[in-house]
Amino acid sequence: GALTREKMVNHAARRNILIVDRSKLSRRLGERWPVPVEVLRFGHAATARALSHLGEPVLRVRDGAPFVTDAGGLIYDLRCGLIEDPAALERAIELTPGVVASGLFVARASLVLVADESGVTPLHPPR
Repeated sequence: GALTREKMVNHAARRNILIVDRSKLSRRLGERWPVPVEVLRFGHAATARALSHLGEPVLRVRDGAPFVTDAGGLIYDLRCGLIEDPAALERAIELTPGVVASGLFVARASLVLVADESGVTPLHPPR
């Protein structure tokens, strides 16, 4: 529920170390997981409709009610399928009126650490 805060800290930092759980990894973005998108509560249904040209927005629900973030927004999980151009998708999402932040952090990691039960290992991008 801290997506907007994470994004703000990420943009303010000189160096960004992202820590991910190994279970979240996939070969390609969009292959297994939707993109979380935080939106304002006001007009959230209209925002979801505006996002629908990018994929299928599904309101995140916990205990029978919309999940509310630390910043007071709602999360839509945007199912896009395989993401060919993450930077273009991030721009398109974040330019949509009512969107606060997307869960894409394109070109923002100085280092990615992958954690699992055996420890933590650095992820080296393909060359």
